Formats: sequence, structure tokens, C-alpha cells
Amino acid sequence: MNQYLFNINNILIIPASLVLLCLYKKSTFLYLLSIGLLITSFTIKALIDVSNIDSINYDTLITNIIIIIILIYISFRILETKINWETLLYLKKIILTGFGIFFLVENIPFLRGIISYLITLPSMLLAKIFSFSGSIEGIDYGHYPMYWQTFIEYINRVPFEVHVPIAGTNIGIVLGCTGLREILLFYSIIQFTGIPQKEKNKTFRLVFFSIMIINIIRNAIVLIFTGGRNVPFETTHHLIGGIMIFLTLLGLFIYVLIRIPEVNKRLENLFGLKPIE
Repeated sequence: MNQYLFNINNILIIPASLVLLCLYKKSTFLYLLSIGLLITSFTIKALIDVSNIDSINYDTLITNIIIIIILIYISFRILETKINWETLLYLKKIILTGFGIFFLVENIPFLRGIISYLITLPSMLLAKIFSFSGSIEGIDYGHYPMYWQTFIEYINRVPFEVHVPIAGTNIGIVLGCTGLREILLFYSIIQFTGIPQKEKNKTFRLVFFSIMIINIIRNAIVLIFTGGRNVPFETTHHLIGGIMIFLTLLGLFIYVLIRIPEVNKRLENLFGLKPIE
């Protein structure tokens, strides 16, 4: 069942939602249909997460549930015509850039492997400063075709991911360890505002390097304490790493709101906090 849902989602539902968004001009029907397909897509992802009893990724599951709730709320706001056209266009660009590009990278194993490898190098360098003795083994692509992922591979009932294995440990660096999804999201939030390009670049540079650095630090902590000292992965990655990432993203989000008031206004209109003046 997971295999069937995964293929339907990746080959039909997600591409269809992105195409419909591309076609959107001022048609509420097309926008709602696209949002509906995205809700379906994230629901399928959540169901697949829940079905992997031996390895539920609670971070991903909670994220998917939050996205579903947000999209449903936005759909009702659209139906009530409480979101203006400019804000819908802004949201469209964020989805196409932030989610669309990540979808492509996530489903091209070659890109997943290369990006994961690039973040592993500085993570390993930092870990070695603190006497970590492991080494990078290369990139493990499993049995995926290099050009497009069209199935879920299971090893001992655990879904396989393209990863960079670390010798002497059971740790592998995957795409989720790179911060790419968050970088793309912030890029689209910043890039599609009306402020001067110089200000956009300045704001994004701080966001980009902050996300990169915090992910490198989290990866290094996992390597040092889980890979080298047998501290549970749930403690180093989910608890310590999760708190670090959350606080960093929250701080960066507040920074962007302060630097670019237009983002604040768009969010106010999108979520009904108060109307845009």
C-alpha cells in the first residue's frame, strides 16, 4: 500500500498541484484545487510516516500535520474571499519555489546524495576537532535509479534513504540534515517581496549561513555523542538538535519580519490577524 500511495503522490498529485499553481492567474477554483491536492499529498506523507511502525520520524510527521492544518485554514480563508490577490500570488511563489524545488531535489537521488555529502564534509571536520574518529564512506544510493525516485525501498521494515554513511557508526547524513528545505522557504519568503535586491541579498545571506551553521553543529553533535559515545540518537538529534534548529528558525523568522515589514503584512492578511491597510 505504501508503495502505491508513494508513487501516486510523487508521479501524479504533487506535480498536478504545482502545475495548477503555475496556471493560476485570478481563478479561485484553480487555487483551491491546487491547495486541495497539496493537502492530499501531505496527508499521504503523514500516513506513510505513521505506517512505518519501527521508525516513525516524529519531526516529519508533526511538520506534515501542521502544514495540513495551515493549508486547510487558508482554504477556508480563500473561500470566504478574505485573502487579497497580491497575497495569494505571494503564497503561490513561495510554494512553487520553496516546496517545488525541494520536491525535485528530494526525488532525484543523485542530487540528494551530492547535497548530503557537501554538508557532511564540514560536519565531519567539526566533529574531528572534538576527537571523533569516524570517516565518510561515500554516498549510498541503495537500489534507486539515479534520475528519479519512484519507489520506497525497505530494509528490515525501515524505509531506506539516500545517505552518506559514517564508518564505524550506524549514522548516515541525509537530505533532511542539510537545512535545504528551510533555506528554500526563507529564500522564497524574502525574494518575492518588493524591497531592493541589495536588501534581499543582505537579509538572505544571514539566514543562509545561520541555517547552514546550525545544521553543521547539530550533525557534529550527533556524530560526537551518538556515533562516538553511544548517547541515544533521540537525545542528540531529536531533543538537543531539534531545540537548536527550532530556536534558530524562530529567531531568523523574527529577524525577517523586522527587516521586511511587507512579510508581516502578507502574513497578517493570509491568517486574518488584521487586514492590510
